[in-house]
Amino acid sequence: MLQRISKQIKDTMRSYYWASRLGALGERTWISLGAHIQDGKNLYLGRDGYLGHGTRLFGNTLPPKGIRIGDRFVIREDAYLSATDGEISIGNDCFIGPQVVMYGNGGVFIGNKVLIAAHVCIASINHRHGDVTKPIADQGLELAPVEIGDGAWIGANATIVPGVQIGEGAVIGAGAVVHRSVPAYCVAVGSPLRILKHRDVEGKSEMSASVEDVRKSLLM
Repeated sequence: MLQRISKQIKDTMRSYYWASRLGALGERTWISLGAHIQDGKNLYLGRDGYLGHGTRLFGNTLPPKGIRIGDRFVIREDAYLSATDGEISIGNDCFIGPQVVMYGNGGVFIGNKVLIAAHVCIASINHRHGDVTKPIADQGLELAPVEIGDGAWIGANATIVPGVQIGEGAVIGAGAVVHRSVPAYCVAVGSPLRILKHRDVEGKSEMSASVEDVRKSLLM
């Protein structure tokens, strides 16, 4: 009984601690020991969420931008999310796997019920490299938003580059390099990226892409 009461007191104190340091903290959201949050006043967490051990969240931007995460989220261990003068917006019921990296400089916008597997990298920033007379480090940066639609699934170790839009219900295969946009309800794999098949929305099943669709995807 005393141990239970002691745990309840500690949990309540932790909730008050984080609530005073964040822009918003929803009810019953659990922030694990070992999580690191910087510039927390620009971080807004919904209710019934979970932030795993070793996660790093950096709200290093100017309001009203920041990191906004909806209700019932899970962010697993050692994920790294940085607004860095931009913003990251994640909808409701999303899963972010271990060691996922997101750079929000140019804006990362993720819909509802999105699954992002382990070791995915989502970057809205890139180095300019067109001038061969200068070191790449001296050529500045390019920013472009990344958008991921509702119900999409991003496989492990995929990389998503700036300016990409991934449509609602799309599937990105493990290890893919997503250098161009993917239409809704398509399955895309590989590097270079190609459309493998289209999901049949009405029949609630998947069907192989036509030869013409595959040819077009290779040319784009």
